[in-house]
Amino acid sequence: MPTTNAKSPGTVASDATKSGTAWTGPSNAVSSNDLYATCGLTGDGNSQYLKCTNFGFTADDIPAGSKIKGVFACVEIKASLSVPGVMFVIDARAVKGGVVSTTNLAGSEVIDETGDEIKEYGGQSELWGETWTDSDITASDFGVAFAIEGIGDPVGQTCSIDHVTLRVNYEGGTLMATQKLDGDLLVTGTGTFQTGLNVPAGSVDNAAIKTNADIARSKLGQTVRASYPILLTDFRIHDAMQTNLPGAAAGNDLGLVGGVFATNSPTLQTADQKANGAGNTDYARCYLVLPPEYDDGETVNIRVRAGMKTTVSDNIATIDVECFESDQNEGIGSDLCTTAATTINAIGTADKDFVITSSTLAAGDILDLRIALAITDGATATAVIGVIGSVELLCDIRG
Repeated sequence: MPTTNAKSPGTVASDATKSGTAWTGPSNAVSSNDLYATCGLTGDGNSQYLKCTNFGFTADDIPAGSKIKGVFACVEIKASLSVPGVMFVIDARAVKGGVVSTTNLAGSEVIDETGDEIKEYGGQSELWGETWTDSDITASDFGVAFAIEGIGDPVGQTCSIDHVTLRVNYEGGTLMATQKLDGDLLVTGTGTFQTGLNVPAGSVDNAAIKTNADIARSKLGQTVRASYPILLTDFRIHDAMQTNLPGAAAGNDLGLVGGVFATNSPTLQTADQKANGAGNTDYARCYLVLPPEYDDGETVNIRVRAGMKTTVSDNIATIDVECFESDQNEGIGSDLCTTAATTINAIGTADKDFVITSSTLAAGDILDLRIALAITDGATATAVIGVIGSVELLCDIRG
């Protein structure tokens, strides 16, 4: 089943159908540019809806008569929290005919990260408690709404939303009844196929395709956040790139622990940080290249699967990512990573996503990536070890 490209809202407003604090600068959420729609909670600690509509879907995106199968929403969001124990619970609902739905897909999901993080709601078979037609989706009053509820003592704490996008999964859609032709079909003008052309297998060979056919990559379908694994063996000592990582953490360098073949997967690990007092930060660094199929200026994330190996710290354990674009002439820009250091202080590994500012990036650009694990521990329990199981580049591609 086809899925539309991600679309941004043309209209964003604070909607008082939900009582609470109004959003400031709601129109800032129309693009990913580090300008935010913000809500500094007052009163009862709840926000109004941030209502996003006018996504600009047309019959070119969803052919007339299509059956709507699912709706995907993506939001870049962060929390600014200065009071311990405070967190935000997010509320995500569809907007149909300008009315906010009664179904909350976010459940009781918590927002407590101080840097941009990407939250996705819906799916290829999720209809958000509604029944949809193609005309509902192409209407200017179709969209999505978000609200937050503060937990703890949230008054004065701020939630910020940078960007909202929607995609729609659909099936079918026809412009005329199916007709069978027993002879040849000659088209003397331009043939337009609204839902694609179904060509029987084996009916087109190389001779029927123009040599060096010049198909623009921009005409190909977009795959959102395609995964490109970064091998742990690509990482090196951060301040001596000519040197491989040691087999065990040393100084402020992560160790590349190879494990036993057919028994353990390789990992990056810190040394045992038990009772290290003032704390220790270990690093690893690598170069990576944005793939040829990267859709210039679109989403780039770094996903690290990390956690604590045996024992959690009695204080803090965090992971941070720094990312710079090389000018390929000994120069370097500023840090492109907008996500702050994130806790990993739990047994086992979990995915941690870091947002990379991508507005100036293009296929073939070289990124200089450094990962840092910082652990502070005051107890004497053994094996207070941070571990990284995998690193991925996630980016939007075409082709």
